[in-house]
Amino acid sequence: MVVIQVGYSTNLARLLESGADAASALSGPDLVRKKVRLLSVMAGNYADTTDEGKTTPKGESEFNLAVDVPSAQKVFSQWPTPIVASGFEIGLSMLYPAQSIEHDYSYVAHHPIADTYRTYAAEPQVGVRWPHDHATFDLTSVLYATRPDRNYFSLSKPGKITVLAEGRSRFDESADGTHRYLVLSEEQKARALEAMVMLASQPPVHTHSP
Repeated sequence: MVVIQVGYSTNLARLLESGADAASALSGPDLVRKKVRLLSVMAGNYADTTDEGKTTPKGESEFNLAVDVPSAQKVFSQWPTPIVASGFEIGLSMLYPAQSIEHDYSYVAHHPIADTYRTYAAEPQVGVRWPHDHATFDLTSVLYATRPDRNYFSLSKPGKITVLAEGRSRFDESADGTHRYLVLSEEQKARALEAMVMLASQPPVHTHSP
């Protein structure tokens, strides 16, 4: 199986700390080794980014890491399978269009995705207004995990991701490393964004029992 983490590392760190229990005779790390082949995670910052005129250098603090630094450090240092990280810069470079929120989810009166976007943009402390094109941070890790061979993204060379104080990240290239991060070319951007929009907004298929 593939595990996707799109928020804080708290739950997966607790899995690594767990022992055998009624659900499994294996410890958390042994269970991961047996059942998991990849962790796809939205975390870190592996390239310089510019947003609204402000440039953030690679390796600077990233939200998903900063919220629970000890857990993130445990996951990136002890997780026993390969890890592919989607950095802050990937989601920021592809904005989910407000036009899709306005039109593609209208097959029901109150779609939770559309309602959530509008509610988010209505919060004064957020500092945005509707219509609002929003970064696709978490969606990128999901798309890579579910369709890794469609060339939506490229991968860095192998190495080791280290989580530093205040949620900063460092990538050290090494031939035997088990960590990589997503790389996105200009040619891949349009395809990846279109795939995320179409897959997320596709109405559910209703099946009827005979």
